[in-house]
Amino acid sequence: MLLQLCSAIAELNKDKFNEILTIVGRQSQKPFFSKNPADLRSANLINGTDIYAKVNLNPDSVIRLSKNVLTKFGYQETDISIETQ
Repeated sequence: MLLQLCSAIAELNKDKFNEILTIVGRQSQKPFFSKNPADLRSANLINGTDIYAKVNLNPDSVIRLSKNVLTKFGYQETDISIETQ
């Protein structure tokens, strides 16, 4: 889900998508996104970009990070609906 959301945000915000690189953990200050996959414990490339996303996250962290990505690019958290099972 996170990779699909980031890919869609990248498509809509091509000129400023690099700003996603500034999103880091609250306590650890470790990056969630990087152009160098070695910077992340487990990384997958975001389609249509040269940026990798950290993917070894628990479901709650994925939701929290997805909301951070949305607000970073000026969208409301309520612009998407996320359901977990």
